[in-house]
Amino acid sequence: MKSGESSPVPGNDAAHIAYLFLSAWLLIGIGLNFLGSDFAAAGISIAGMAHSATGFVAHGGRRISAAGVYMFGTGLFGFFSGLYVIVDPIFGDVPHLLTAVNILYFGQILAYYLVWKPTDRIAPPISRQVDPRTVAWGQSMGFLLMAGSIGLNILGIEDPMLDAAAFSGIILFAVAAFRGPGRKALFAYIVTGLGVVGYSTYVFQGFGRLTLGALGVAVVATFAHRWRGRLMKIAMVVVLGPALMLLAQNRADFSASRNPASSENGLESVVGPIYRFSQLIGLDAVGDFAYTWGSSFVTSALAFVPRQVWPEKPIGFGAELAELFSPELNGTGHSDAALFAGEWLFNFSLVGVLAAIPVVAWAVNWMDSKWISVISAPMIDRRELLAAVAFTIAAAGLLDLAWGGSFAYSARAETRLLIVLALFILFAWRRREAKSVTLPVKVSV
Repeated sequence: MKSGESSPVPGNDAAHIAYLFLSAWLLIGIGLNFLGSDFAAAGISIAGMAHSATGFVAHGGRRISAAGVYMFGTGLFGFFSGLYVIVDPIFGDVPHLLTAVNILYFGQILAYYLVWKPTDRIAPPISRQVDPRTVAWGQSMGFLLMAGSIGLNILGIEDPMLDAAAFSGIILFAVAAFRGPGRKALFAYIVTGLGVVGYSTYVFQGFGRLTLGALGVAVVATFAHRWRGRLMKIAMVVVLGPALMLLAQNRADFSASRNPASSENGLESVVGPIYRFSQLIGLDAVGDFAYTWGSSFVTSALAFVPRQVWPEKPIGFGAELAELFSPELNGTGHSDAALFAGEWLFNFSLVGVLAAIPVVAWAVNWMDSKWISVISAPMIDRRELLAAVAFTIAAAGLLDLAWGGSFAYSARAETRLLIVLALFILFAWRRREAKSVTLPVKVSV
C-alpha cells in the first residue's frame, strides 16, 4: 500500500461504519425538515454541500472517482444553488425548493452508503508497467490534436469537432504523460497547462462554461495519483469558490458585451437548474404537463447523428424545457436545464425520480469500477491508453449529466469520444506485440 493511500476497512467494521454515517446523515436531514420551509431548505442545502464535498474528497482515495464527480456536480448545481436562490432570490419565490433539495439530499445519501460504499472503494495501485512506445505515441498524438485544433481556431476556423479534438487531445497527452517516467513530470505539467490555457483562450467561445469544468476535472484526474493523500481533491474544493466567481464575472462581461442592457450576474446558468427542477415539481403536483415516457433518453442516445442527416431528429431535453418555460424564444436555439433529476421527473413523474435513485447509483458505480480497472491496469499498447482516455472523458462529463441531464452529457461527451473512437480505428484496431521489457514508473511525489 502506497504512502498517503488509505486501506480498505475490514468487512464487518466497514459495514458498521457505513451504517453509522448513513444513519447520522439521514437523521440530520430528517431533523432539518422540522424547521420552517426556507430554513429547512437552507439547512438541507448546507448539509448537502458538506456531504458532497467530503464525499468527493473521501471516495476513491487519492484518485478522483466517477461517484465523486457526480457528487461534486450535485453539490454545486443542487445544494449550492438551493442555498443561493434563498440568500439572493434572483428568481423570486421558489415554492417547491424544499422538496427539490430533499430529493437530491436523501438520494445522494442512500446512493453513497448503499451502492458506492466509500469504505471499500479504494482503487488498487496503478501498475508501473508501461510501454515507452505507447507513452510516446500518446504524447505525440495528443499534442498534435490539441496544438492543431487550437491553431486552426486562432486562424478563425471554428467547428464543434475541433473543440472535441482539442479537449480529447489534452486528455490523451495528459494520460500518457502522467503514466510515463516521473522525471518528465514537469514537462507534462507545463504542456498540459499550456493546452488548457490555449483551449480556454482560443477554442472556448464563452458559452457552456461547464466544458471548462469537465476539462479541469479530467486533467486533474490524470495526475491526482502522483500526489500523496487527497491533496488534489482538497485543492479542487478549495478553489471552487474563487473559480466560480471568476467564471461568473467573465460570463456577465460576455453577456454585457453582446447586450449592454443585460443585468445578468453570471450565475444564472449555475443556479437556474434547481429553480427549473422546483418548477417541474410544482407542475407535476397539479398535473400540468404530459410525461414523455423516456423519449428524451432516446434522443440523447442519438445526439451524435447530425440534423442534416436526420432533419426530423427530436429535440433534446434542454430544448423541451425552453419550449415549456420560454416559448417566446422558440427558434432561437435557446435551451434550459433542470438537473438530471428533473429529466426523470419530466419523463416519468415524481415516482420516476425516486426510481432513478438506484438506477443512477448503479450506473455511476459501474462506470467507476470500469474507470478504476482501466487506469490501474498496465498500459502496454494503444488500446489500454485509449480506454483510459475514454473513461476519463466519460467520467468527467458527469458534471454535465448532473447539471442538464442526458442530452447535455451526450452532446458534449459523445463528440469527444468520437475522436477517441477514430484514433482507435486508425491506430489501435489491431493489437500489436508489446515489448518484452516495460518501463517501471514512480507514480507518487
